[in-house]
Amino acid sequence: MNRLWLLPSIVVVALVACGLLGAYSEMLSPVLGFYLFLGGVVLGALSGLVLAAASAFASATGRAWRGPAARAAAIPLLAAFAVILPRALNPTPIMNDVTTDLEDSPRFAPDVAAGSGAGGPDFSEMQRAAYKEIGPLLLAQAGQPVFEHALAVARGMPDWEITGVHEAQGTIYAVAVSRLFKFRDDVVIRIRAAGTGSRLDVRSRSRVGRGDMGANAARILAYQRAFQAASE
Repeated sequence: MNRLWLLPSIVVVALVACGLLGAYSEMLSPVLGFYLFLGGVVLGALSGLVLAAASAFASATGRAWRGPAARAAAIPLLAAFAVILPRALNPTPIMNDVTTDLEDSPRFAPDVAAGSGAGGPDFSEMQRAAYKEIGPLLLAQAGQPVFEHALAVARGMPDWEITGVHEAQGTIYAVAVSRLFKFRDDVVIRIRAAGTGSRLDVRSRSRVGRGDMGANAARILAYQRAFQAASE
């Protein structure tokens, strides 16, 4: 009987581990891996709360299974809140497309699919409210050196794969692969003349899902920091 109390913990751990390891090893698709992981988290929250309530009921009524129920609630709740709590403390908007130019966003390569829910202008107000720090880099230098520097930095970004380089158009295309679930997101870098210098814009968009948990904004900021650090 005591082993039955551990069943929710076993199922939760199995779902979370299979989702993470399956997607990371590419034995499962990113979507399937993520949904298995998410199912484990949701099940952990629900079963943990039910078991915690059962433990409280047993404590109030003097039942002998108070201890087993409390112990059985621990792992599901820990698994759930390890994921839920950081997101609750640092919420991100439900959007999958972030750009440094909301008026004239860089365009992806013609062969890149639109993606689920993509539509830069639809997210404009949301982005302005959530990501005030996202904006273009205005550079004093112009011409080929800026483009070559932007390309070198892009090639050095972890988990990025350069898919297109068009110096005449001032654009660099890349695919960024997320580390855990191996989601593939599209990135475009655009460099244009701006007065005597130049302006560098970046756009990052998820191919799957309506939300990105802040990944696209973080990717843009990481590239900009790397660009500026390499310029010093």
